[in-house]
Amino acid sequence: MSVKQKTEALDTIIEILEYENSLTQEKLEQIVGEVADGFIPVYYADVVAAWQAMGCPEPDFEGLGGSGVFDLITVALYEVVRAFLEDMVEGLPVDEVLSALKVERKEFGITEGYNKLAEAILA
Repeated sequence: MSVKQKTEALDTIIEILEYENSLTQEKLEQIVGEVADGFIPVYYADVVAAWQAMGCPEPDFEGLGGSGVFDLITVALYEVVRAFLEDMVEGLPVDEVLSALKVERKEFGITEGYNKLAEAILA
């Protein structure tokens, strides 16, 4: 995932968690899945662009049988975003997830700023 994509995913999950009153581990897992699902673009061109920005990941082909190419790309996108978010919350106590994600988001914001500066210099 690009820094921009990671930042967007973190922004989304943080926004949802800020309004969650009684977070449980089960609810957290559900939110991670919903954010990953919501991260998938609707239009084919956007799906391909997001897939390319992630480095063209390959999906886990188990159970995908005769799926079309866009179905495979969509599954790959979902798997990458879900794995990223699961890594962010893995091993954290439920009551510390929001604050830990905010710290991670800040780190990605700093990195994103450096990336924009580098792009401006190279342009």
